[in-house]
Amino acid sequence: MKYKAAIFDMDGTILDTIRDLAYAIRYSMKAGGHSDEFTEEEVRFFFGSGSLIAFQRALACEAGEVPEEYLQIGDSREYLPDEAARLQKIFAEYYPNHCEEHTKAFPGLTEALDELRGAGMRLAVVSNKIDTAVQILAEQYFPGRFDFAIGTNESNRRKPYPDMLEQALQFMDVSRDEAVYIGDSEVDIQTAANVNMPCISVAWGSRSEEFLREQGAKLIIHDPSELKTVIL
Repeated sequence: MKYKAAIFDMDGTILDTIRDLAYAIRYSMKAGGHSDEFTEEEVRFFFGSGSLIAFQRALACEAGEVPEEYLQIGDSREYLPDEAARLQKIFAEYYPNHCEEHTKAFPGLTEALDELRGAGMRLAVVSNKIDTAVQILAEQYFPGRFDFAIGTNESNRRKPYPDMLEQALQFMDVSRDEAVYIGDSEVDIQTAANVNMPCISVAWGSRSEEFLREQGAKLIIHDPSELKTVIL
């Protein structure tokens, strides 16, 4: 076995959450007096760096920016952070109560997790999603399969900061050399690098394979059934 533990991102990696996220973004933007005319494809690029950055990107999209421009928000610039924070509060009240309406596990993912657990691996979730929703969804869709799950709250800095990933390693009592991180975005690649951990990128999530390679992805898989091959 190559690793003792596997740590997963949530949105776009183990769960297809895009429809519920899109509804929640549209609801929050409309309730806040903004346009709610966003496609699911646009919303895919809003997320990855937490809901506050998602709303900054949504506001930039509303103003006419394209993904190549608003994806820089969160790394090298901010966009209307105070207004984004106001909209985020609406989202934080709405989304946990509606996070399960259209969400589903990616095909084959549950079986892949069971194979990893059956081989004795420890499993965890580390997500930039609101922690309340992370706990609800982990228990709803993968009961008993994760040893540890964490999302953002007032005391947890969002990825790519290493805080949450380091908490998962500490809880499971494994070193960074004994674990691998699995995610679907550039933020996941950066997070693993910041903890000096290996990273597996998945091609079924919010970013294209070409984009992931441009962001430095070294190993990309295309189906959950490949997890056992690259991890065990």
